[in-house]
Amino acid sequence: RFYIDYIDFIHDAQPLEPGWIYYDNGVNVDAVGLTAGGSFMWGVRFPASMMAGFAGCSLTKVSLFDYEAHTGKVMIYQGGATAPGTLIHQQPYTCTGSNDFVETTLTSVLPIDPTQDLWVVMNNDNGQYVASACDDTGDPNGRFISIDGVEWDDVAALGLPYTWMIRAYVSDGAKSRAISSDDAISAIK
Repeated sequence: RFYIDYIDFIHDAQPLEPGWIYYDNGVNVDAVGLTAGGSFMWGVRFPASMMAGFAGCSLTKVSLFDYEAHTGKVMIYQGGATAPGTLIHQQPYTCTGSNDFVETTLTSVLPIDPTQDLWVVMNNDNGQYVASACDDTGDPNGRFISIDGVEWDDVAALGLPYTWMIRAYVSDGAKSRAISSDDAISAIK
């Protein structure tokens, strides 16, 4: 005879398959910009709780819906809950106004740190309405905006019910699939 006094079940996060991670629904409805033109930043944040499923993977590409011709910088940050943390990569990108997603292959493969949030931030050099958006999909992680890179706001809280059309590609050399915000929410649960 034996008695069990206490049982503690531990459920490890299941690894996710490599692929695109994003919050948008794929349907562009508009773009945001400064009325007089000028530089600003918009970005998405993938929380550490989501990135835990990508341990051992790397970020290799970024994609943006190309609403209007412009140039800018894609910036990758680690850490930060309400604003990007540490800048770990920056490189230029170009949009031509193709009205389709354009991919930028990163010049460095960036290993995923599954203990930190991952931010993908776009910063335009020129153009006016450059921050392509779909209707708000409901996750505030997909809709950060900043004029100065220090103070960040939720674009929906500013009266613009949108989600940015920015995607990140996570790779480990295995097969891949798209990961939508619904999958991301499931991965966090």
